[in-house]
Amino acid sequence: SATVNSVLTAAGEIWNVTVTASDETEAGAVASAEVYIGNTAPTVAAASLSPSDATATSTLTCAAGFASDVDGDAVTFRYGWELNGFLSAFTGETLEAPGRGTTVACLVTPIDGVDEGEAVRSNEVTIQNSAPTVASATLGPDTATVGSLLTCAPGSTSDDDGDAVSLSYAWEENGVRTGVT
Repeated sequence: SATVNSVLTAAGEIWNVTVTASDETEAGAVASAEVYIGNTAPTVAAASLSPSDATATSTLTCAAGFASDVDGDAVTFRYGWELNGFLSAFTGETLEAPGRGTTVACLVTPIDGVDEGEAVRSNEVTIQNSAPTVASATLGPDTATVGSLLTCAPGSTSDDDGDAVSLSYAWEENGVRTGVT
């Protein structure tokens, strides 16, 4: 046969063929050729980045999709991160979210120990605003009476994005919101 089915070959093998010309009476000249079966680079089907609603306190995770290697080699991954379209120095499967407004994508490159496959880019996630927090609120005086001035003392405030925090107050009387602010 002039062909060999690819399922019979494996990376690292050397295949030779000898071709002999003949007619009905005798064999004639011989020609031969040799080919080295090289490694085939692995592939990865997709990459996904989560969470999609990330804030400055989120840990972003890059997940590789289905990987395959026709040579049967084990596949590992190398991760890369794009921040606002530029490749960063960050590597690894996770990334602490950068600041609000940054657009992030991850890149997954499959590796079979011999060759690297084509990198696959994930979906993009834009880092959202982090809501500010107030640690506590106390209401005084502890033993209020008719005529007491009620005072709310807020605890410490913070905002993971570094924004200035302002406070607003909503008062309720017997479980019903009042017009007092």
